[in-house]
Amino acid sequence: DEDYLDVVFLTSISLKIQDGKLILDAPDLFGKSSIEIDIEPKEWSKVGIICEYDTRSKKTKVTLFNNGETRTETLENTLVADDIYADKIHTVIGAELGLDHYRDFYTGFIGGIRIESGEYQQSPNDLCTPNSEYCGIDCDIGQTFEDGTCVACDSSCPDCVRSSDCRRNVNSLCVQSSSYYTCEACGTLSELNSQNTCECVDNAFQQPGALECTCNSGYKSVSGKCVLCNTYFQPSEVSAHFSEKYTKILVGFSAESSTSFSSCQYLVDESSLEKLGQNPKCTWENSTMLVVSLGSNFTIRNEALKLNAFNILKKEGECSFDYSNLEPVAEYKYPVPTP
Repeated sequence: DEDYLDVVFLTSISLKIQDGKLILDAPDLFGKSSIEIDIEPKEWSKVGIICEYDTRSKKTKVTLFNNGETRTETLENTLVADDIYADKIHTVIGAELGLDHYRDFYTGFIGGIRIESGEYQQSPNDLCTPNSEYCGIDCDIGQTFEDGTCVACDSSCPDCVRSSDCRRNVNSLCVQSSSYYTCEACGTLSELNSQNTCECVDNAFQQPGALECTCNSGYKSVSGKCVLCNTYFQPSEVSAHFSEKYTKILVGFSAESSTSFSSCQYLVDESSLEKLGQNPKCTWENSTMLVVSLGSNFTIRNEALKLNAFNILKKEGECSFDYSNLEPVAEYKYPVPTP
């Protein structure tokens, strides 16, 4: 029947290197057969798999390539699709899946991986091309590339980015990450920025080769920040509650404040500022009462109002490094209005 089309749902595909061969296994497509190409050990190779379906001939071509060499298998009257109904879909590169675990792990370096849908196009961003800085780096496992030379990692590191430490991120301040360039948690006196990389907190710096930041001269490390000796308020000295009509938040201080600034951007932490609505206003009713007039569509509720404790200081008192975050809960002091 010339209209017959066999739809094959792909549940498993694996790419492995064994006995000098690059081997593509896909039991749903080839049964017990496979596609193989010779591959040189300890040499950079650009390998890939291309699956193409031709609507006129109703043929699917599966091509395995290694640098300029290719091997192609043609499947007559066949359309290949991912098995979206399978409980587990295994696309395995670098290991084999046994009955209950992975085995025969690949050991080596991967310069980059691209997964595309549509007609394959050579990309100038492919890492392993003759003009790439990554190609031709033949360091062994347990070595890293520094100043044009393969250098041994510290003996306590199974592998490394820098020979000086075991952290596997390009940013030496990063202590937890799932990729080479972005970070999830930072070390001492550092924090994540908008690019998800680590940088020193304000008034701190990183010495060459150091894995943590150090406070500038005259500053002291307190609660993950670098602070000057000053007259800071303590959390117990600050309270907050909504006004009777719930259009304002009144923040009270147990002592006089020396702060004359009345900009919310200066007085309220960014994480709380975005909850105060559009164009909120901050004014000092007197030296012990800050009034936050909420903007339209505010979302803050009975929760912490995070203040910028560096910018709200006591008028009188002894200089101290006793700094704490000021996060008074905006309490519901009056009955909450109903819509």
